[in-house]
Amino acid sequence: GGDKSLAAKTYIQQRWEPDPRISGYFTGATPRQPDANRTLMTDEEQHQEGFRPFPVDEALPPVAARFTKAVAKSLGVNEAHVAAAVATVMGGAVGRRRLLRVSRTYREPAGFWLLTLGRPGLTKTAPLSLATKPLMEADEKQERENKMAWGRYQNHLEMWKREAKAAAKDGGGNSLRHPPEPPPQPAYVVTAATLPGVVDGLADSPMGLTLIVNDAGDWLDSFSRHQAGKGTTQDGWLQLDDADGLYKEMLRKGRKTLKNPRLSILGNIQPERLAEHLNRKTWGNGFVQRLLLVSPPGSLPDWDDANEADQAAIDGWNLLVKRLLELTPAGSDGVELSLAPDAREAWIQ
Repeated sequence: GGDKSLAAKTYIQQRWEPDPRISGYFTGATPRQPDANRTLMTDEEQHQEGFRPFPVDEALPPVAARFTKAVAKSLGVNEAHVAAAVATVMGGAVGRRRLLRVSRTYREPAGFWLLTLGRPGLTKTAPLSLATKPLMEADEKQERENKMAWGRYQNHLEMWKREAKAAAKDGGGNSLRHPPEPPPQPAYVVTAATLPGVVDGLADSPMGLTLIVNDAGDWLDSFSRHQAGKGTTQDGWLQLDDADGLYKEMLRKGRKTLKNPRLSILGNIQPERLAEHLNRKTWGNGFVQRLLLVSPPGSLPDWDDANEADQAAIDGWNLLVKRLLELTPAGSDGVELSLAPDAREAWIQ
């Protein structure tokens, strides 16, 4: 009984421990236990105590690093704020086009489930919008191509119906035998955070999708809804990392099955909103552990019209994302990449 979110709120207010696998540059999803005798810290105090600057030049490709620095400077935000969105966009763009061979039996595609925490007014939306712009533009172009393909399909279907009707009238068989198959509707981005919509999108986008949720609170609110005979919506989202679970979901919807789906998630959320959804179930079923939470220090930015982002940096970033989307997979599976010795050691640590 009582306020079950109180402990979760305490977790967030008292600082999240950095995940050792990412050396604390992002704020990890493993909190330290709350200390009832400890005074809650202010945002500035918690970040002074625990935050480590993100190693932009060491961790990101040069083009992405230049874009990160330019956007952070122009918006007056911490570079980690932009780097989080940049890393997630790159992971989503690569998707299953490239697979990391961790061991003989374990392959890991690119991508994160990443949420940036911050109070209202701390410029969370602008970094997300600028980082995802080339992905959104590619998706808009793909949508135009999808509409043309669907128009051609409709024309072929009407032609088949006319021929079938004429053949039936003459007492003969339909020369086409089977109606034309509807074309897939691939995408790069999905913004409607509904489980059926994401499953449909993944069915037509085997290399992966990126879900962009500017207000992730609404997405998390949907988790308590029940599906007929299928548990909560959250249970369905957890199956997105489970090929068998997605296989069953797609069979139910009459769609093609998909092996090893890949969904990246990028969004913003207020700490208090996230706290509402941290409970025994989300900790116990592994959902919280799948989230990479980012909470860089920040203050209200000082706007300066002269502080414009470097256009060359923006152009370079747009081209980089475009090139990543053009990576060619090896058949239905992505090209496998091996870990270098030092990378393997870092992975183990």
